[in-house]
Amino acid sequence: MKILTPVSGNRWAVPDCYFRGLVAAGADAVSYDVGEAPTSLAGRILRRFERMTGSAAAKRLEAAVEAVRPDILVVFKGFDYPPALLRRIAARGIILANYNTDHPFRFFSPGSGNANVRDSVPLYRLYMTYSGPIGRELEAANPEQKVLVLPFGHAIDDALHDELATEAEVVRGCFNGNPDEERAEAVRFLARQWRADGPLRLWLGEIRDADRDLADLHARGRDRHVPHPAPLPLPAQPVPAA
Repeated sequence: MKILTPVSGNRWAVPDCYFRGLVAAGADAVSYDVGEAPTSLAGRILRRFERMTGSAAAKRLEAAVEAVRPDILVVFKGFDYPPALLRRIAARGIILANYNTDHPFRFFSPGSGNANVRDSVPLYRLYMTYSGPIGRELEAANPEQKVLVLPFGHAIDDALHDELATEAEVVRGCFNGNPDEERAEAVRFLARQWRADGPLRLWLGEIRDADRDLADLHARGRDRHVPHPAPLPLPAQPVPAA
């Protein structure tokens, strides 16, 4: 079965890692380029305007489906794909699968989801989530839908994995991400438990001025930066010309 799945060009992005995994496993996988999400204010405003006027990403997806004619289409989250588009694709007999690395119903930040994500959930034959509790919510909401809990990670080569497995265990915590209030409270709890045993090191994107305790932990974490290992090469699987 031919699988059409996205890549962003960022080798550490979750879609790119899973595409490499599919290829390594021998799947008949073809990629289509969705590009990286914009980080500048101007880029985010432009992306929002595109969604209001008909997403360029949605048009690229339709073109890729027409060119590849896959048996299975994998969507990661689905921010740019309205339900009407997904219904048209499913009507062609294509199996829709989604892997959502956030909550499909409750959005804790502007980038975690939107109406397209929420309203399209029932349209997927297979819905994959990283969380057991979210998986149970999905099963309750759509009993006929196949739900799979699949913890997500980033691909490293076997040699590096084996090398890391031989290193001595260091009992120390690291939170890598942006702290919403629930995450921040969890980190504070861990910090209170671990202060007697050693530092809790944090790598955070944005810290509010009020979060002085988190800022202090972040400052102590910066003295030991662990770089990403070199990523695996991305197989060349261009979408055929339409």
